[in-house]
Amino acid sequence: MTLLYFAPVPWDSYLQRPHYVAKYFLQRRGGRVVWIDPYPTRLPAMADLRAVWRRPRLKTPRPGGLTVVRPGALPIEPLATGRWLNRHVLWHRLHRRLPAFSGGKQLVLGIGRPHTLALAALERLDPAWSFYDAMDDFPEFFRGRAQRAAAESERAIVSTVSTVLTASSGLWDKFASLGDKRRLVMNGFDMASLPPLAARPSGPPVLGYIGTVASWFDWPLVVRLARAVPNAAIHIVGPRYVATPRSLPANVKLFPACDHERAIEHLAGFSVGLIPFKRNRLTDSVDPIKYYAYRAMGLSVLTTRFGEMAHRGPGDGAYLLDEDLGLEASAYAALGASRAHDEQVEHFRAENSWERRFAEAGLF
Repeated sequence: MTLLYFAPVPWDSYLQRPHYVAKYFLQRRGGRVVWIDPYPTRLPAMADLRAVWRRPRLKTPRPGGLTVVRPGALPIEPLATGRWLNRHVLWHRLHRRLPAFSGGKQLVLGIGRPHTLALAALERLDPAWSFYDAMDDFPEFFRGRAQRAAAESERAIVSTVSTVLTASSGLWDKFASLGDKRRLVMNGFDMASLPPLAARPSGPPVLGYIGTVASWFDWPLVVRLARAVPNAAIHIVGPRYVATPRSLPANVKLFPACDHERAIEHLAGFSVGLIPFKRNRLTDSVDPIKYYAYRAMGLSVLTTRFGEMAHRGPGDGAYLLDEDLGLEASAYAALGASRAHDEQVEHFRAENSWERRFAEAGLF
């Protein structure tokens, strides 16, 4: 079989849910994966020029059987003229190549992000099975014309594919009208990449965050938290696409984007995992992968009350940043929680691996 996958992120990026979908297909079905990198689906803005320089330059290893295709596109998809130009001019040759990607084998068509190219392939090809992996509420990443265009593409895609995978209870509810066409496939983590638990290095406690710092990251909250617990260090690890406050407290330390192995080294030095996300329509549907990474390293998690985290509590190792309780009290509750034992961690890792998630959902 061949999986033609219109991915929501470039292959050469941090390992995320889409990468593990592709790897699981290769392990489960053999054959081939044709990974189509995403292209710009909104009108350009000045901030995009700065983002080019901030974007981490990663080279992600490619497993055998994987082919990566980078489609060219004009960044004018929200405009009807732009969609026409991309579809009939820039993608003319790619459209002709699409049927050949299957190599004469059964074709599975996967879509990880709603856009015109994916919809065109869904209309032109006759896959044995097709799916839309709603790992985020994608239209909420955009505003104005771009949001309307993404929502329109998403509606057309979900009405056509065989199955819609939803990564959170919020997304499950969003697609309630699809009935049995939905499958709930929560997020997980690459547990095989994690080392055995070890004692944390000595020193001040560290509240640590690993991930992208973008519009959903609550910098004002982090600053207040740093001032509330001056004896703890706050480590922020990852690429930053929004402005950093000019005057950060001295106990906040910034680290650059890094590869998976270095990220695990950071995790090993944390006392508590931190998820300071804003609450809005985008984060309402998020089940953060970093929660699984933190817990798989035996850490308690200090988090805002967003998305799937709003349904978790101390029994799940999650401590909510609650303004009524106070930031200091919330932070020390997380710091005071007992580090998970080896047996608890091994159980969590077994129950929340990507392989377990996909197998339970009957994927592929």
